Amino acid sequence: MKPSLLDILLCPSCGQERLNLQDAQVEVLDYGGVPTEEVRAGRVVCADCGTTLPIQDYVLSFLDVLPAGIHRDGEYWGDYFRWFVDQGCYGFLDLRCESWPFLPQKVVESMPFEGPERGGIHATLADHPLIRDSRRVLDIGCGTGWTSLYLGRRGFDVVAIDPSLGCVQMAKRHAIEQGVFVEYLATAPGYVRFRPESFDTVFAFHALHHAPDMPTRIREIRELLRPGGCIAIDEHVQSPRLPGEFRAALMRWVDAEVLPAYQGTLPADCELPPGASTHEDLGQGEILPAIHRAFHIRHIHFRYVFLDIFGDVYYLKSGRDAVAAQHARETVGILLNALQETCPQDVEYVTLIGQKEADLPAIPQPGLEDVYARYGSLFNPRPGIPREGASHWTALPRRALHIVWYDGLGDLFTEIRSYIRWRTQRMRAR
Repeated sequence: MKPSLLDILLCPSCGQERLNLQDAQVEVLDYGGVPTEEVRAGRVVCADCGTTLPIQDYVLSFLDVLPAGIHRDGEYWGDYFRWFVDQGCYGFLDLRCESWPFLPQKVVESMPFEGPERGGIHATLADHPLIRDSRRVLDIGCGTGWTSLYLGRRGFDVVAIDPSLGCVQMAKRHAIEQGVFVEYLATAPGYVRFRPESFDTVFAFHALHHAPDMPTRIREIRELLRPGGCIAIDEHVQSPRLPGEFRAALMRWVDAEVLPAYQGTLPADCELPPGASTHEDLGQGEILPAIHRAFHIRHIHFRYVFLDIFGDVYYLKSGRDAVAAQHARETVGILLNALQETCPQDVEYVTLIGQKEADLPAIPQPGLEDVYARYGSLFNPRPGIPREGASHWTALPRRALHIVWYDGLGDLFTEIRSYIRWRTQRMRAR
């Protein structure tokens, strides 16, 4: 942690700015030939309320102020990603490293990619004209750091947060080894405070759908951005029945017909850690409505993701033929575009850039008429079922009424089945 982080940080408990370093062990690290002072260990203490935050392995930790549910979520994801690293897979740490998408099925096979690192939506958003000249950016839900490291290499001044101390410590160690400075904090939205207008852009890649109380979180993000700053996300906004069932059927075929020829490298008892994410998809149905009311939408694109894995599957099915795999990806793209034409309300993900203006946007926003015509229901709040620690006993009935009102009884039954499956998985994990 750089001592200068305190210039933008406020106390998470009282919101005051009088934060002091105590017992700081300062070291000089080399980032691309630039000597940089960082605090390896120590404490940050609020002079007003006494809140104390430890610094461990260059990472400022807010774990003591996180609710138990978010803390457990962080531990689950820390165990999950640590398992991949322990098997020698570093793709979640660095886009320059190989990705082993079928490692949980005991297949140690990497997928080919062109150029020095894997591309994707992260690159599209970072290169957008409204974002590419940003200076300080916040990366929410960074996990083990593949997005924040990419942004740091692009020249952004990156502050990255995640509730898993294990994840951000892994990310920090790797960033130091790569000579790229990223400021990593072990915390979650709503439990860290920065000075208003501290950031030019806030990124969130596949992370916000875990966050409870989405409208409040989005208002907080708006306060963090300077005038004209942007929120840039790629997020899971709903879980339609058909894509989920289709992908499950596809994976049954993959497990039976494709992967057995590549298995056997890992021992039979090498299994992912048990458990489940307690906040999975908790806020997915509120992301788009909350951003829509707080930011002027400058870019928006919806898509399906349930067939994204097929290119990798076909790479293996064809005997590691990269050309055949690329043809399979192009074919899948055509099919998904056709599916989106016929079933736009069943899309799974949204990529979006929203800009902060002096005034909140008019609702409906001008210029989005075609988007409303195709995806209108996605702009209505659809809170997820509270997985754990619901605020009071009416939460589930309210959610049920919401689904019936917007989607009908069929979707309610689908949601109930999903909830039962989730609860069964949780009980087995215990």
